[in-house]
Amino acid sequence: MFIKEILVKNFKCFKDTTRITFNYPTNSIKGSGLNVFVGENNSGKSTIFEAIDFLRNNTRKDLSIVKNKNSDEQEMFVEITFVGNVRETINNFAQENKKKIFEKYIYICGNEECLKLRRALDDIKEIRLWNDNKQSFINESGIDAPLKKIFEINFIWADTNPNDEASFGATTICGNLLKEIIKDFAEKDGYKNFRESFNKTFNSEESELRKELKRIENRTQEIFKEQFGEAHISFHFEELKIESFFKNAKIEIDDGTSTFMEEKGSGMQRSVALALLQVYAEELTSMLDISSQRKPFFLFIDEPEICLHPKSQNKLFSALLGLSSCNQIFISTHSPYFVDPAYVDSITKIRRDDIRGIEVYKVNWSSLKNELKLNRNFFLNHRELFFSNKALFLEGIEDYERYSKFCLNNGYEKLVEFMITMNGCDVTLGFEKFCNEFGVDFYAIVDVDFAINRSKWARGNRKKLVRDIKSFFSNNDISFESDKFDSIMLEELIEKPREGDRKTEEIFDGDCSIHKVINKNIFVLKDGEVKDYLNKNGAIINNDINRESELKSVFGFINKGMLSDS
Repeated sequence: MFIKEILVKNFKCFKDTTRITFNYPTNSIKGSGLNVFVGENNSGKSTIFEAIDFLRNNTRKDLSIVKNKNSDEQEMFVEITFVGNVRETINNFAQENKKKIFEKYIYICGNEECLKLRRALDDIKEIRLWNDNKQSFINESGIDAPLKKIFEINFIWADTNPNDEASFGATTICGNLLKEIIKDFAEKDGYKNFRESFNKTFNSEESELRKELKRIENRTQEIFKEQFGEAHISFHFEELKIESFFKNAKIEIDDGTSTFMEEKGSGMQRSVALALLQVYAEELTSMLDISSQRKPFFLFIDEPEICLHPKSQNKLFSALLGLSSCNQIFISTHSPYFVDPAYVDSITKIRRDDIRGIEVYKVNWSSLKNELKLNRNFFLNHRELFFSNKALFLEGIEDYERYSKFCLNNGYEKLVEFMITMNGCDVTLGFEKFCNEFGVDFYAIVDVDFAINRSKWARGNRKKLVRDIKSFFSNNDISFESDKFDSIMLEELIEKPREGDRKTEEIFDGDCSIHKVINKNIFVLKDGEVKDYLNKNGAIINNDINRESELKSVFGFINKGMLSDS
């Protein structure tokens, strides 16, 4: 059983109704159950986690106000839809007297068993179940606690104290890890012998401890008799439950200096807590080899990069990828090490706009995953695009060096932070598609050859190519008309304007004209490339007034477009 989607309305920063779909494991494929949320601070990434926690637990330690303050509507709710082996999960893990109640609300949607839950502001203490026949949510009393028993959720919040997760309480990671171990251990001879020794030591009349206590018992009984009447008083030591032995347990770490976990640095503490989480998930996953009766487990990690070295982030991401083949893993992050282009379909971007509200972006361009996997022009530095709302693309390092200095010298310094380099101009349209998929405002400046249909060969080589082909024909007695061949090859290999999405239009800024690709924010230099306009210091070559005016107009248009809403 997996979480298919969440629907929220007026929950905290989500003012309007927002639906977010999740990936869930398919055919044990690595990464298939991974869900990574990116976006700027205060965009709503962690709020998604809080909404799920709110529906299940109706609480979050610092969640005092859940309704959006800017909404005039009174309605507020969170809905979650489960899919998969819903009936099997209920049969295996629900309380016996609640199974029939839950089963009444299983419905079929797209050949999948579904169960939909809602918690709303008008009755915030109760979870409601969706009745598909009646097309309404029904309030079944007393199901909140039983519902929690049919699936496991573990949250690691950005402000979670790692020591809390690494303690051995009943609801912590370590506590959950020990539950199954305890079940088996309680039936083994070692624990049975311990129980026998415990009772012999503490409760047997022959034990040394009982003999010492007898004096206290007798004196207490004498005083009681004198003051209150006849009674027999004795001390009995109740056997401790096995879970009680772990409450005072601590984790000791020896990394050169042996100390308890709480005495280590924040990075070490968080690393241990995350390692324990992975062990817990592995333990749950391993049960698949033994039985299909595995309780659903959902892991939510808010900002896993906190206190972790980049190499550790990489290793953690690899481990979570492996776990996501059988479990749903949810990550909210600001780190490029948790956004791998090979798993672009696992990434959801949340963008918050003052006018449009919260927008959710997920891959719709079906070939994007393969494009990113095969296209070696998407490098590590390009992963910052997942976290950006605006980008200004330049062809390469040389363009960045010269354009950035020009901007700093001419009042466009704010644009420099949005500049991103490509590997030439031929990948420009690919980056534009990527930006459209993830809500990034796209701009680019390219050389004049972007709008020219260039040959694969330089001019000098074209003549040699024609000569070689004609020589091949002659040497092999292949008949051809030499003049006609020359004419056809000249037509095929000559530079000519490109059509379609590279066709430019001329727009005017006062007396100065600039070239821009039609219906796109791609600006094309009229006269060559960046080194024909600017020297290495970002100054106009030969003080060319026309080229200076052209560049200022180009950056003026981009500056107005990119920063008008900043």
